[in-house]
Amino acid sequence: MPVYSDFPPPRRRNRFVWPLAVTILVGVLFVFGVAGRLGLSPMRFLLGPTATPTATYAPPLTVTPDFRATRVMEDMLTQAAYSAVLIARGTPPTPSTSAAITATKPGDQIFLPQASTGASPTPVAIAQANTPVVAAQTVTSITNLPLISNHSPLPIPIATQVVVSVLPSPTPTALPAIPNTATATLLPSATPTPIPSPTPTSYSVSFLNGVIRDTETILRAGPSNIYGEAGRLAARTGVKLLGRDLTGEWVYICCYNDEPRWVRQAYAQPKDNPTLIPTATPINPVATTTPTEMNPNDVRWLPVQSLASALEPLPPPTTVPADDYPLYRHDAGHRARVPHLPRAPLNSAWPSPGLAGSGFTSPVVVGGQSVLVASADNQLYCFDRVDGHQRWRFNIGQHIRFAPTVQDTTIFVVDDSGRMFALQDNGNNAGLLWQKSLPKPPSGGFIVAGNNASKLYISTTDGTQHQVFAVNRSTGEILGLDFKQTGTVFQSPTVGNQLLYVGGNAVWALDVENFELAWTNTEIQNVILPPVYAANGVVALAELYLADAANHVYSVDANTGITLWRYDGNEQVTGLAVNDTTLFIAGNGYLKAVTRNRERKELWRAAVNGQTPGGPIVDGDQILMISENGDIQYVNLSDGAVRVDSPLIQSPLSGAPAVSGLYIFAPGANGNLYSVLGSQ
Repeated sequence: MPVYSDFPPPRRRNRFVWPLAVTILVGVLFVFGVAGRLGLSPMRFLLGPTATPTATYAPPLTVTPDFRATRVMEDMLTQAAYSAVLIARGTPPTPSTSAAITATKPGDQIFLPQASTGASPTPVAIAQANTPVVAAQTVTSITNLPLISNHSPLPIPIATQVVVSVLPSPTPTALPAIPNTATATLLPSATPTPIPSPTPTSYSVSFLNGVIRDTETILRAGPSNIYGEAGRLAARTGVKLLGRDLTGEWVYICCYNDEPRWVRQAYAQPKDNPTLIPTATPINPVATTTPTEMNPNDVRWLPVQSLASALEPLPPPTTVPADDYPLYRHDAGHRARVPHLPRAPLNSAWPSPGLAGSGFTSPVVVGGQSVLVASADNQLYCFDRVDGHQRWRFNIGQHIRFAPTVQDTTIFVVDDSGRMFALQDNGNNAGLLWQKSLPKPPSGGFIVAGNNASKLYISTTDGTQHQVFAVNRSTGEILGLDFKQTGTVFQSPTVGNQLLYVGGNAVWALDVENFELAWTNTEIQNVILPPVYAANGVVALAELYLADAANHVYSVDANTGITLWRYDGNEQVTGLAVNDTTLFIAGNGYLKAVTRNRERKELWRAAVNGQTPGGPIVDGDQILMISENGDIQYVNLSDGAVRVDSPLIQSPLSGAPAVSGLYIFAPGANGNLYSVLGSQ
């Protein structure tokens, strides 16, 4: 029988258990590694099916800006434009840009594409040869070049102007600006045409015989009373006239102590000069025949003498800006000659007429952008020249009958009681510079002109005695210069060169500096209009035109006072105007053209509508008349044909009109200031 103990026997350890476990673990890890590399997760077998993935689009790529691309595009457009011009001219294009520029002649047009607008191509004219291009010039037709990106790191111009650069000429001339018709309000005015100087003549002499007047005469160092006294010559002394100033008012004579001097022509006139001198001699070195029908005793045959270098030149005469109408009848000579009259078609220039508190009482004047006229409400009104809005008004406090006067930006006005005002035009208001009083009521408005613009001249009357005063322009003080007469009331004085012409019971010429009486013409009496001065003389170097109460019209040598001729029209005269060769005489219902030569031939007579306040206004080839009932009438210079334009002025006129560039301004008795706009 088997023999057992009390406890079971101990178990025997198997030596192969741990190596087997390690081997199995390594195998499992190997299997998982292979499955991961093959994308076969063992979890796929334990989980549900995975949803099909949806593609997600990436954001669009942004083009990296490159300025070189823009430059390349500009070059391509420029080359294409030049090539288009060359093809149009029949010249094959070349790859050279410089050759293309050389082949393009002035006046050709380049059509550049408008990439941004799709509009028709805009022509760009090639610059004229030897004309510099103004890079900063503004143009209204803009060509936009295509841009590669609108996020360029460099500044992008709003518009690019394409110009062709050429070599500048020795004297640069800027290209004319192109008007912006879309925004322009003020139409351009015509280029002013200056009134020509006296017609030059081929006939000339080295001197003329002359004689001093019947009284001892002061000689001057220069052709004006502003130059010092340089000797005296006894009455009726024989002299030789060697030269003259431009208008012939002053002559250069020989001699005083063997030295030439200056004297007014009225004091030393040519006398006893022959019409033919066969040979030149030391005494009479003239060997030319005087032109037929011309006066041998005429200073126009003398050369214009220059001023001695040691003397200071005279101040330049006051000129009228091209678009201004600063005095009654336009200028101090009362010529009523403007550079250019507005042409048809005519239209109302303002949305509505300028409006005052009462009817207007004075003529219109224009200075810069200001249109000035007085009203029966005793105020001076200022309207904007372009749009007609009221810029300001100034209460004068008394009735104003005569036109204001504009000098620079200063306005001078006198009321009917004789109070004088100087106003500073500040644009939207007027400042009072000074206020003074004349000893008598005025008989005309202010005149400011001549070589001394520091003086104002004004005529006055108390019914029996008539005076002309000189007034200090800066202070309003009456200077110690006055001229008085009885008889006919003085008309508004006229200035020509250095003489002040006064018409009344006679005609007088006074020196503008000291009121020295240069000459008197008593043949002409009862002068009814301001004298008209014309420097471009036909019979004399300077001429004066006057009308009297007997319906006579006179031509007078403005330098000497000698009557040249008289025209008897036998019709009442209400206005005078001149151009280079013709005198225009206006009256009730008519306008005449009369030659300014001694023949004084009537060229034509035109019938016009009624009276024309102020008289005719002329330019180079037309005459403007505005009748008292508001009709605008144009008269042709050549034949007197009359054209009446549509009635744009809806009121009888209360004063003389004014012309300013392309504008016509007319004051209505109803308190409306009418503005009419014409064309070039």
